Amino acid sequence: MNTLNYPSISRQQWQQLTQMIESKFAIVIDSEQGQAKSNGFRFSWAYNSQQQALELICNEKPIFVPYTLIKHQVDSLVSQL
Repeated sequence: MNTLNYPSISRQQWQQLTQMIESKFAIVIDSEQGQAKSNGFRFSWAYNSQQQALELICNEKPIFVPYTLIKHQVDSLVSQL
């Protein structure tokens, strides 16, 4: 299990990020807290709108996909906000 933390994510950025994740990874995020599974990946997340902070946890992934690749992909999306 690997955790990614992103501070300073406004509600508007959160909504934009959920759309980007769905478009790029086919993972539907439809609430501020939850879990989703797609193509061998299982993620959980918690967005705190008062603190404007996002915690994203990769609970499960295919063995051949390094965690660093997942982190790079998510970091890349966040940098586009």
